[in-house]
Formats: sequence, C-alpha cells, structure tokens
Amino acid sequence: WDAFLSAFEGTLPNMYSSYADMVSFDPETGWALFDYWDMLKGDEAKQWLVDHEGYTEANAKDYVDNMSDSEFVKKNTNPRLRAVDMSKVSVKMMFQQDGTPVSDANPIALTYAEFMNLYAAKPDAVLTSYFYYVTVQSGKVKTVEQPYWP
Repeated sequence: WDAFLSAFEGTLPNMYSSYADMVSFDPETGWALFDYWDMLKGDEAKQWLVDHEGYTEANAKDYVDNMSDSEFVKKNTNPRLRAVDMSKVSVKMMFQQDGTPVSDANPIALTYAEFMNLYAAKPDAVLTSYFYYVTVQSGKVKTVEQPYWP
C-alpha cells in the first residue's frame, strides 16, 4: 500500500470532510479506501432527482416531501476513492471491539488495536453496516466515524 500510494503522491484526490462508504480495508497495512458522497435533502434532493435520476418535478417533489427525517438522496458522482491510514486517525464506531453493537446512538472511540480486533471479529461491522463521516482539518484526516443513522 505504501508503495502504491507513494507512486500517486500529488495525484491523489483532495481530502475534505464528507460522508463516505468504506469500500475496503487492508489489515496488513492499516489503509482503508473510502468512496465519498453527498447527502441531499430538500430542494437539492428534488433537483438532483429531476436532473440525474429521470424524475418529473412533481414526482421528485412527492418523493422528497414524503421522506422521513432520516432519509436522504445519495449523490455519488466521483468514482475516485480516497485512502486513509486508519492507524493515524481517531476512530469512532457503532460497535465494541468484539463486534457487539453499542447500547445507544453514540459511537464509541476505539484505539487502532481495538479497531483491528473489531475488523477481525466482524468485518461486516466495519465495511457494510454503517456509512462513515470523515472529518478533515488542514488537509489531513482527523476522525473516521460511523454516525448513528436511524
């Protein structure tokens, strides 16, 4: 991974705070690949559905107006993945290190070792159970968090 990433130094996509799906994790290197996307609600969601999903304005309005508070339209137009060294960031998960879900709606902080234990015990908890919010400050990833989403 390190050699792979260094070969692309300067050409990797810019890092910024965003919702994302973790599409892969390599426990040998600690690197995860994230697919960033935008969460659209309200007028933005309606316009996206009309412009990109073939909805009529009336159908888009009806669809969005009837979404629950937790529903959204996922806009994912950039196929480039973003790489994060999970050993160098703060990690918050909706699971304990043994794979047990947290008891409430608050993700818990895991050390890198605990995150690795979670991945070993229940890889689906890491890869497919929740989406993530990646927080970036000054161009560097600070936190990778699974937000509770009902």
